[in-house]
Amino acid sequence: VMDAASSEEPDTPPPIVIPPLDPPAPVRDLGIASRAEVLKRVARNGYELMLCPERFWADRDVVLAAVKKYGYGLRVASDELKSDREIVMTAVKQHGHCLKWASEKLQADEEVVLTAVVSNRDAL
Repeated sequence: VMDAASSEEPDTPPPIVIPPLDPPAPVRDLGIASRAEVLKRVARNGYELMLCPERFWADRDVVLAAVKKYGYGLRVASDELKSDREIVMTAVKQHGHCLKWASEKLQADEEVVLTAVVSNRDAL
C-alpha cells in the first residue's frame, strides 16, 4: 500500500520560498563598526541591509551593493533612493516584484516597468 508521500512525482521541484513581506526591525548591535564593514557585509549578502541600522538605508553605495545581491532590499531604502533609477533598475532586474517599492515616477517609467515584467511577468 502506497501512502500519499510516496505517490508524489520524484521530479517535483522544491517549493518556492518567498521572502517575508515586512522587513524585520533593524538590529542595532550587529557589531557593525563602520560604513566599510556594512558595505562588505551587504556586498556578500544583500539581506544584511535589512538588519543594518536605518542610517544605512539612505546610503546610496550601501543600498546599491545590497540590491545587487538581494533586490528586495529596495523595500527599506530611503524614499530618495527609491527614486534612484539605477538602484530601482538593479532591484527589478532581479525581482520584478520590487517595482512596488519604487517611487511613483519610476513605477510609471516604461523601461523600468518592462524590465520588471521581463524579470517576473506577474510584477504588475
